[in-house]
Amino acid sequence: KTNNVKDMSQMFQYCRKITSLDVSNFETELVEDMSHMFEYTNVTYLDLTKFDTKNVENMCNMFSYSPVTSLDLSKFDTSFVTDMTYMFQNCEKMTELKVNFNVKEVKDMSYMFISCLLLTSLDLSSFETVKVTRFNSMFSYCSSLQYLNINKFKTNLATSMEDMFLHCTELTSLDLSSFDTSLVTDMSQMFKDCENLQILKLSTNFV
Repeated sequence: KTNNVKDMSQMFQYCRKITSLDVSNFETELVEDMSHMFEYTNVTYLDLTKFDTKNVENMCNMFSYSPVTSLDLSKFDTSFVTDMTYMFQNCEKMTELKVNFNVKEVKDMSYMFISCLLLTSLDLSSFETVKVTRFNSMFSYCSSLQYLNINKFKTNLATSMEDMFLHCTELTSLDLSSFDTSLVTDMSQMFKDCENLQILKLSTNFV
């Protein structure tokens, strides 16, 4: 029984010998911290569809360096999460990711998807990033990404976007028409090595 657990941070971190893990019956309704939970494991499949995350505040590095090939997090309730930094960092084998996150309390998304090398499509149409201040390196080295929906991003509080799309070499189109960059102080290498980018939509608030 895990029904009284409030902290699951680093729970399986560096458990490199475990290749199979069944957490489908975990009761997580009181958990507030899931940071680094599956980081550096060798588990290739995770069923988290029954996870209750309504009280979770921290998901940073939750799957960092995980070899999972597919993740369905579409039922995650992230209403109270404030930190998603490095959440999927170096998930180099992941080809499919389903998310439907409420990110209205998230303040930092830097490095969130960095080096997700095999992801070809990413639908973040649920992301209304009204409190996020840092987007740096969010999609850096997503070198297979061909489709990216970030049409509802709100960036009026953002101060850093450096390396945000660095080396997204397969992107041909990018719609940033919702972006307000009035407070951004660093855009260095934001689109560097986006060598196939043909269409880039910017708003008048991209200043």
